[in-house]
Amino acid sequence: MERCMTRVVEQAQRQAVLGWRELHAVLDLTPTALFWASLPDLAVRAANSAFIGRFGALNGCFSSIDEWLAAACSNPEHRQRARALWQALAREDEVSGASPAALELDLRCADGTIVSTLHRVAIDRGEGVAIATFEDISHCKAVEHALRRVAHEDPLTELANRRALAERWQFELRCLEGRTDGMLALILLDLDRFKQVNDDFGHEAGDEVLKAVADRLREAVPPSATICRLGGDEFAILLSVTREQQVEGVTRRICDALRRPHVWRGHQLALGVSVGIASSKRDGSDLTGLMRRADAALYRHKRSRQGGLEWSRPAETRVETPVVADILAFSRLRTV
Repeated sequence: MERCMTRVVEQAQRQAVLGWRELHAVLDLTPTALFWASLPDLAVRAANSAFIGRFGALNGCFSSIDEWLAAACSNPEHRQRARALWQALAREDEVSGASPAALELDLRCADGTIVSTLHRVAIDRGEGVAIATFEDISHCKAVEHALRRVAHEDPLTELANRRALAERWQFELRCLEGRTDGMLALILLDLDRFKQVNDDFGHEAGDEVLKAVADRLREAVPPSATICRLGGDEFAILLSVTREQQVEGVTRRICDALRRPHVWRGHQLALGVSVGIASSKRDGSDLTGLMRRADAALYRHKRSRQGGLEWSRPAETRVETPVVADILAFSRLRTV
């Protein structure tokens, strides 16, 4: 779009066919939202009908592009980038033609809604004019968001999936670099007697229980925690903490929440939960190793049939369940 605007401006000036008043009329018919400003003062001169209809009037409301960005651009990072672009134009850092790159801007519309746009600028140094275009990319962003959810979210519970857990683990590790007062903890959960729910009441009941478990986990853990459904009735919680007591406190809240009976069409469904915990402080920073240790602790907890919490033990592993084996394999692929 910005190349088209540049060609219109250049042709008009070469052939002296259109003055700026006539060019204004031509641009006003363009369906793409745009405005133009003078250089180097960056004073807003006019906007076309498409821009005014979507974002509101500019003339008389804002004396400069900087003022307009402060009012219209809702994302601080986007606003900073746009200001840097326009300041470069004012300093004559760019020659006539298209701006070097498109910027993504979240802009406030006239009705108060926020829309994602792709912002480009075409400039004519000879005339001292810059034409700014704004292409609506909201649909593209919505598709991108949907694809991201498919790749990183469990469709039944809307919790993080294994891929998201592996990526979050790497992110949290980077956040801990250079710190001596922090650690990561991995809590594995396995629902006891869940198979009986499926056998007695069907998979519809089982699915509702899993969604209820997800809701209870959200209420029991800190907002900064990552809750993941590994598959079946197995879940994982990733915590960034400073003390093991914090992990134990969260784990107790989880157990209390999940042991409350579930109600399905008048039936009381009593489930238990087995828990295994590993941490980067005890077991190192390799997710594969922590998953093995936490899984072994969970299995020990399940066999003991006792209360309390089970932390990992040095060099302790067991033959993994298929779900845990899958995530271990996925974790290894992520680190290759």
